[in-house]
Amino acid sequence: MSGRLRALTENPRRPQIDRWSKPFWTGGARNELVITQCKDCERLIHPPLPRCPYCGGNEINFAVLSGRATITSFTVNRQHWHPWIGHEYIVAYVAPVEDERLHLLTNIVDCDIEDVAIGMPVRARFLKRDNYWIPIFSPENGQ
Repeated sequence: MSGRLRALTENPRRPQIDRWSKPFWTGGARNELVITQCKDCERLIHPPLPRCPYCGGNEINFAVLSGRATITSFTVNRQHWHPWIGHEYIVAYVAPVEDERLHLLTNIVDCDIEDVAIGMPVRARFLKRDNYWIPIFSPENGQ
């Protein structure tokens, strides 16, 4: 089945928002993809943690990324799991251009399923839910 994809966010579970994750969940209000970053080794860290899992550093900053990324893996879900999930959707890992070692789990939207491919450049968009914003991605070329 083809057709334009919508985000799987009709009735999402609420994220746990704490001191470390709040910038990630609220950055969308400013159209910003915010990821924690170790001040010592400069690696991006996701999910947000108070200590760097790479070097053990405990000075964590928040980096505003460009929102540009590349699809590294994806699957098309066609299973009707719940009444509020009545359509096909794509679950994908995307790697931000700032650090391709980091992978964010997300939805790909605003394109035909047949057009999605590994290596496709995408850009972050945000869906507002209550007091947080969910980062989703759509093709960068505006397909």
